[in-house]
Amino acid sequence: ITPLNLPPIKMKRPKRPLSVTVIAILFIIIGLHSAWNTIHSQLNGYSYIDFALFAAIFGIGLFMGQPWARLHIKVWTGIWSCILVVLFVLYPFYGNSWTVSWQNKEVEGLSRHALGLSLLGLFLLINYGIWKSLSSPSATAFFNHSLLTKEQRVASKKFLSKGSS
Repeated sequence: ITPLNLPPIKMKRPKRPLSVTVIAILFIIIGLHSAWNTIHSQLNGYSYIDFALFAAIFGIGLFMGQPWARLHIKVWTGIWSCILVVLFVLYPFYGNSWTVSWQNKEVEGLSRHALGLSLLGLFLLINYGIWKSLSSPSATAFFNHSLLTKEQRVASKKFLSKGSS
């Protein structure tokens, strides 16, 4: 019998997968950019709050291996994927009334439709990659390690050190 009903296993944290690191850095950059936009707008006399600044918090949590951050990012990408699918489905019906811009210039003609659909597809593919990476077995092992409390990890380490001596 082990303390706190834990099996006697080694409690080393698995290595952070590279995909988790890349996603965490991406979210930190997005969050910092949003924070900069919010501060810049306040300094220039207009009120603009970009709630994407929470992405930095989720990115830091993801980098540290916190399961809550993984859950929030998966929910966020799931919601955005649903919105992108709806936009993709509605584009043939309402595409002529939508404005597609590239570098602050409106795109006209057939290239507007190609750009609009390809950007929707690209963002949908990125969301799928984020979801798939955070659901991979290596990411699951990395995040599930954090589900044990500190007391459980310490008790298991003490139990293992007594058993090996």
